[in-house]
Amino acid sequence: MNVKSIRESVIAGSWYPGGKAALESQIDKFLANAKKEDNSGLISLISPHAGYMYSGSVAAFAYKQLEGMKINTVIIIAPSHHVPIKGASVYNKGAFRTPLGLVEIDEDLSDKLIKENPFFYFHEGAHRDEHSLEIQLPFLQRVLGNFKMVPIVMYDRSVENCKSLASSISKIVFKNSLLVASTDLSHYYSNEKAVKLDKAVIDCVQFLDPEKLSQNFDNGICEACGAGPVITTMLVSKLLGAKKSKIFKYATSGDTSGDYSRVVGYLSAGIYI
Repeated sequence: MNVKSIRESVIAGSWYPGGKAALESQIDKFLANAKKEDNSGLISLISPHAGYMYSGSVAAFAYKQLEGMKINTVIIIAPSHHVPIKGASVYNKGAFRTPLGLVEIDEDLSDKLIKENPFFYFHEGAHRDEHSLEIQLPFLQRVLGNFKMVPIVMYDRSVENCKSLASSISKIVFKNSLLVASTDLSHYYSNEKAVKLDKAVIDCVQFLDPEKLSQNFDNGICEACGAGPVITTMLVSKLLGAKKSKIFKYATSGDTSGDYSRVVGYLSAGIYI
């Protein structure tokens, strides 16, 4: 593989350990403390994207469900924190590197999205410094081993954009593939207020209601930096016949830091057909 086509880690050694052994050990400890549910029919996950010391224990509840599953391709939809792009950027060549090795891009499926819908294109700058997608990879590598991915980042959470993206994504989902939505919830409120805000997100996920969730965001009833990815993933899941969801774990950063005055909310959940 051409080294120029490899997207190097931008958060190893800061957001998660930079050494292979230390990273594997940390992930394994998180997974050992997570509960596994019945994973039959699981097609989508929602997972947080903060540093592992804060949200890794919550993310583990999502990725624990993949143990024993055969997944060939993971379609990851994450927010663009730094570049306000239109539509969505899909990384369509090469691989991403983490301390656990390379995750190869499913170039065929990525190119299909770009050919299918003009709202999909490759914007290198949107991926360059973005942590929200990369933070999911070591967990996936540890649980699944080898897999390919379709890495998508988006900024516009409008229901029109989400529906357009979801329609195209639903056409590339096939047997043994998985969707992952990357998001944190409310930021820097008291724990009491955060729990109230985040409940408005959790309820919509629980009842598989992406339209209501979009309205809640528009009306300021709740917050999530990955609002677009969550709405889009829910829409794709429903197009594929999803009938139910399950909340695996909710926590705030205060639960690990001990500081409940300014917290960030974290959610892990699954969607099933």
